[in-house]
Amino acid sequence: MTTANAKLAIEKAATDAAAASAAGAAAQIAAAHTAINDELTNLTHFATRADADQVADVLLDAVVDKVTADEAIWALSHADVVTAVTAKLVAAAALAPIAPASRAEHVLVNSKDDTVLSAFAQAAAATPAGNIAKNAAFRAALINHMVAKANDPAKPISAGEAAFLAADASFAAEVVARLKTDPTAVNLANNVTVCGQLTVTMNAEATAGNLSPEILALLNAQPLPVVPNGILYQARSYAVGTPATSAGYVKVKKVRDAINQRMLQPGITITGPQENFLLAQKNAGDPEGFLKEAKDVAIANAQVAPYSYGLANGPGVRDLLAADMVAKASGAALSADETALLTIGAAHTPLLRDAVIKAAVEAVKADLATPKNELAVFDNATVQAAFIAEVARQAGVGAVNADYLAAIDNQAALRKAFVEYILANPATPETVALLNVPELRDAAAAVIAFAPIIAQAAAAADLTGAIVIPAGALDVGSPAINIGAGEIPALLAANASLRAAVVVNAKLLVATAAADRATFAKTEIANLLVNETSVQAELLGELFAKGDVALTKEEAELFEDNDFRDEAVALIEANAHHEAEAGGVVNNQRVGEELAARLVAAAGAALTAEAQALLAHPANKPCIEKHIAPAAVTAGAAANNLIKNQQVGEAIVAEMAKVKGPALSVEQTAVLAAMQGLGAGDADAVRVITNAKAAALAHSSVALSNDVTLQPLLLADMQVAILGAGVPLSVDQSNLLKANNALAAAVGAIALANPAEVALANDPSVQAWIIADMRSRVGGTFPTANDDAILAAAAGNTLAAAVAQECYAAKDTASTLATYNAGGTNIATLRGAAQAAHIAALQGEIAASGAQHQVSTNAAGDVTLSFKGTTVSAGTGTAAELEAAKRALARSKK
Repeated sequence: MTTANAKLAIEKAATDAAAASAAGAAAQIAAAHTAINDELTNLTHFATRADADQVADVLLDAVVDKVTADEAIWALSHADVVTAVTAKLVAAAALAPIAPASRAEHVLVNSKDDTVLSAFAQAAAATPAGNIAKNAAFRAALINHMVAKANDPAKPISAGEAAFLAADASFAAEVVARLKTDPTAVNLANNVTVCGQLTVTMNAEATAGNLSPEILALLNAQPLPVVPNGILYQARSYAVGTPATSAGYVKVKKVRDAINQRMLQPGITITGPQENFLLAQKNAGDPEGFLKEAKDVAIANAQVAPYSYGLANGPGVRDLLAADMVAKASGAALSADETALLTIGAAHTPLLRDAVIKAAVEAVKADLATPKNELAVFDNATVQAAFIAEVARQAGVGAVNADYLAAIDNQAALRKAFVEYILANPATPETVALLNVPELRDAAAAVIAFAPIIAQAAAAADLTGAIVIPAGALDVGSPAINIGAGEIPALLAANASLRAAVVVNAKLLVATAAADRATFAKTEIANLLVNETSVQAELLGELFAKGDVALTKEEAELFEDNDFRDEAVALIEANAHHEAEAGGVVNNQRVGEELAARLVAAAGAALTAEAQALLAHPANKPCIEKHIAPAAVTAGAAANNLIKNQQVGEAIVAEMAKVKGPALSVEQTAVLAAMQGLGAGDADAVRVITNAKAAALAHSSVALSNDVTLQPLLLADMQVAILGAGVPLSVDQSNLLKANNALAAAVGAIALANPAEVALANDPSVQAWIIADMRSRVGGTFPTANDDAILAAAAGNTLAAAVAQECYAAKDTASTLATYNAGGTNIATLRGAAQAAHIAALQGEIAASGAQHQVSTNAAGDVTLSFKGTTVSAGTGTAAELEAAKRALARSKK
């Protein structure tokens, strides 16, 4: 169909449509429209560029004014037709204004296709002062079109529309004015030109403090996430960038939401401006509640990408988060989101974590005067680790803040974390620093000291295995503490200061065990601790360092444990650091017993240098006397090498000298026999015998002097001294004879057998035995030739005078002993001499006292004592009678 024919057909159909419209014939109207559409379709469907120009002519030709807007505009769906129409419109507009209600204006105003309008707008933008751009109907229609689609993200502002807005500021102003009454045109408001104009207004209002209702409506209509470079973006940027002058923006919830949303990012920090913005809100007291909202956003996005780590770290936000978390007691656990911020984002939220710790420490400090309030945040492993790290840092550079120490003391979870940390990290600089703090060291020591109770209950052999101290075991509310295998030994081995503290606890535990055997099975529980390798070494080192200072009762109790005792004995035997010369330990009962047993067991060989050092140390004498010497005596000949040691031998002999009875024990007797049996060639054995003889003499020991080995030696010594040298017995020999009748009898027998040895017979004890022996033989064999010989008045012989004295004291005047008169010895005469001597002595005593008593005898031998005419009988003049008479005379003068 030719264009001309098409024009005629369209005109006819248009005329029919008009007539039908006038008549109200709907069917005919529809038929006419269909005819028009068919013709236009035919034209546009088969159009060449030339055809497109002709279609454009049809659309713009006044001849077809009757063609309705819909049908005419429909033809513009063909790109070439659009181009042609646009070109003709531009050309016509260049020549003259587009007349109101003209076909051209009709096409401009009634076009619905976005592409067509974009083309028209592009044409207007090309000549912003041209007639298309000036056409009011077109401008209004274009604004309507943009508004209609601008809240649909799928229908953005076209390039032509954007170009027209950019080219014509007045047009953009019209759009801005329209938006204030129709704020839902989101896309239109976010057009860079429109947005620019709106931003100027918004910023001014925000600076003034309050946004207008229109601007507020525009912002509230904006979607989230924020459209890049749109008005909400600009509002957010201005608010964050200039917090001092953006109060109006912060009042808008949508802007606050946009700011919070922007702060959600995978990084660990927010930007500097964002941080400044948060700080400004905090410093202002958060008047609009932004920080509270930010806190909620941080929580809500803790586990949702892109996460809220940076926001949670922000000033004010972290403080509010910390306050919420700290407000929860242990019974009200942290939420999953709070835990995520502290745990999942541990590397991302150090500022939040630190804020939580500081707030928690302050909360504990404020709560110290009231019953404990266990804080949930301290149950969090990340917080625990950070807290311990901070305390370790403080300890490494100086004193730990007292509030932090109070928190550990007050919070069971922290104590658990602290102990488990140092157990798991025994030798790190952090652990060393922590254990240099007395309060922390004592806390750790207390836990370790408690561990043996659990280990013992679990039938553990030592502290090397894993131990779980159950909840509530240490104190009310204390959590369970897990101690891994080998952790206690490793920690103690690496930290001397902790070992020292544990040693104190070990002593206390041992003392408790000793005092309360009903609760502690002897010291079995305590022994687990004191026998832990490093504790044992520390304890023993401390005890040996005391040297000869006696152990305290509590220290002595440590050796009740065989393992502990055996280790001490092993060190003494080795004597690597002079342990054998530490009398405090050596003299311990249990140590002494074990040392004695080991020395005896080894006595088959020569004593080691270490054993000799032990025995030679003067302070170890109690151990030798109490344990080693008795054990050697009991062992007998098997312990000869030990018995021959000077100190042991002296102790053995000293013990023999203490025997009160008439005889040594069988074992003691055997020792002396064994020593004597070793012969004169064994100087050490000879020393033992020599010491034994000396002890017998020094202590007048009946038991020693009765010993079958010693007695012959003692007698021989006496006989050699007297018979060989002719000197008197020593004082000790004489005293021994006085103490030991049996020995005196033996010596007396020797004296009788050797009457010429005046020195022997002159000894008082020997004399007493000889006199007793003679008296026992009165009426029998007395006197014998030996009796005569020994009673002979040899020079210096005092035996006869002693016999006379004994007869005088016994009032014996008639026996053959009292009347003995032979060989120049007259006992009766000597008896009178004894009596006269006694009277003279008494008279001398009386004279010396200034008294004037007189002593006299008559022919019958009666003795009297007189004074100033008063006389009292003194019997036969014995000493007793004279003394009695003197007393009687004195009484008579009173």
